[in-house]
Amino acid sequence: MNISMLVLALVIYAIAALLFWLHKKWKATAIKVTGTVTNVREGWRQTTDSDNNTTTEKVFYPTVKYEGEGRSFEHAFGETTATTKPYTVGQSVEIYFQPGSPDKPLLGSMSMKLAFAFIIAVVGTVCLVMAFIKK
Repeated sequence: MNISMLVLALVIYAIAALLFWLHKKWKATAIKVTGTVTNVREGWRQTTDSDNNTTTEKVFYPTVKYEGEGRSFEHAFGETTATTKPYTVGQSVEIYFQPGSPDKPLLGSMSMKLAFAFIIAVVGTVCLVMAFIKK
């Protein structure tokens, strides 16, 4: 048994469990409202990898109007990468925020945050299996 891989697997499982717990705690108190896309700005982002290869991809910056705790907000969100325009003006979207913080919204489904924790758990499982493979 490879002890270092076993320890790594346990640490990764602990991180995944923490992410699941934080997600559950955040979602339990989050307020969900429906907003309307008022603008979608398009742009380009260039990234360079370690081999000095440059990739250019189209990014979108949606602006959404929504009501939260009796006030109206219009929030410009960060970039969304997609091959086609992910939002259209007038489209209804889900907005989440914590009570007392309607000015700090989260756009879209909570499932993406949960998927990240799941992927980390899968990596932990791979490490666990590797810990028991004999060399």
